Amino acid sequence: MKSENTSIIIRPAARGGKFLGPDAANENKKSAVIIFLNPETEDIVGYGVTDTSNPNSAGPKNIMDSVSRANPVATDDDTVKLQLDVVISEPTVFRVLVFGPLQHIGQARLAKHP
Repeated sequence: MKSENTSIIIRPAARGGKFLGPDAANENKKSAVIIFLNPETEDIVGYGVTDTSNPNSAGPKNIMDSVSRANPVATDDDTVKLQLDVVISEPTVFRVLVFGPLQHIGQARLAKHP
């Protein structure tokens, strides 16, 4: 199968809360570290740090509207995100690690999936 460059977007959010936007960012306007791992080898496939220099990156105006856990959380084009480009040749499962918020490093947590 042919290898293809694939873009994946991760939008870090607190559990049951808002996105890790400017209010969660450190002095460098970074709010979370995101790492993609190959789940079989634990090799790092890609990584990056979210950029919250856009003051609107905390999410859309309706972010506080209630949503069901079964529905996706509302976003817009400005919502904080990290886009990683990975090369894959077949359907692939990655392990995603997210560490943040970086402003409150003593309260930061590491979230893993799967």
